[in-house]
Amino acid sequence: MTAMDPAMLTVDLATEIATETSEILGYRVLITDNDGLVIGSGEPERIGTLHSPSIEVVATQRASSRTRAELADAGVRPGITMPITIDGATIGTVGIAGPPRTVRKLGRLVQRQTEILLRESLAHRTRVLHENAVAQLVRDIVMYDERVLEERVLTARAEELGYDLSGDRVAITVEPRDDRRPLRIQAVREVFPGREDIVTELAPERCLVLHRTGRAPRERLVERCRSVLDTLRLRGGSDVRLGVGGIGRGVTALSRSCEEAGSALRIGTRCSPGEAVIDIEDVRVHQIVESVPAPVRSGFAERQLSALRARGDYEHLRATVIAWCTGGFHLGRTAALLNVHRNTVVYRLERIGQLTGTDIREPRHALAMHLACLADQLAGSE
Repeated sequence: MTAMDPAMLTVDLATEIATETSEILGYRVLITDNDGLVIGSGEPERIGTLHSPSIEVVATQRASSRTRAELADAGVRPGITMPITIDGATIGTVGIAGPPRTVRKLGRLVQRQTEILLRESLAHRTRVLHENAVAQLVRDIVMYDERVLEERVLTARAEELGYDLSGDRVAITVEPRDDRRPLRIQAVREVFPGREDIVTELAPERCLVLHRTGRAPRERLVERCRSVLDTLRLRGGSDVRLGVGGIGRGVTALSRSCEEAGSALRIGTRCSPGEAVIDIEDVRVHQIVESVPAPVRSGFAERQLSALRARGDYEHLRATVIAWCTGGFHLGRTAALLNVHRNTVVYRLERIGQLTGTDIREPRHALAMHLACLADQLAGSE
């Protein structure tokens, strides 16, 4: 564990420890710094005053007790004073006021308890500092611009934090589907427990995972993401959506993966609201369409779909066009995607042809209409 800086023994922390210990023991407890100044006490008026016995204790690193008759300082109460030692270094003292014969028996207990609480505080502070450093690292990866920051700088910072960015990683964005069931980052860490997995919260209710993939096939990665859903529901009570980016090696590629994970989630929200895991590899065409300026997309969609938009069953017709192209112009696969009978697909294709005056069975026309339908989907939530 990192050695404790004496400056970390703050007034707030020392007062909290002194107050709680005093309440438990029934004796007044105070804590000083290495200069003998009181920095922790249940009596606010004592903060900042000099506790003269502490000066000797810090110098000798040995406990000292004083009766009332032995005290020259009228402002100091009889009792016992002990050094606070963390990792071999004295950072202050803890004193118990009371008859020395009585409180001496409690001295070692109070000393150990104080040191334990300080170590816990150090561990918590170290953990928080590490988490903040990781969060900043990930933010810099997400916003990476080689004109502003060199890749080797981020790589070196990652190594200092215990991460190797040279291997294959994939970015996974996690966010709750229901604001009433908040996302718990600890639950996400439990389902991505790998030492090389980087998990951080970049925004309230939005978590980013930089998962070390190794040589696992893409299908296995997506399947694991699907299994994460049930685990998060059980451990964290969260109903979530996951956007999965492409595999990246190095800062530049990993930054692109982060962008793709966000795109997958955004596209999935608009185009596949019922799907909980959206893989960027499944929505690459949507991604390309989304990159086109919105006015251009809407104009193209209007020209291709105006005859269908006026119909009451437009949503069904649009879904049929998308499924027809996604299913490779195959009746059986299209019917399965739509969960309807083959004859229903035939009827809808004929209806689309009649309304638009184009043969959607012709790949060239089908592709144009497919892109128009995707553009229309993407525009639905803009």
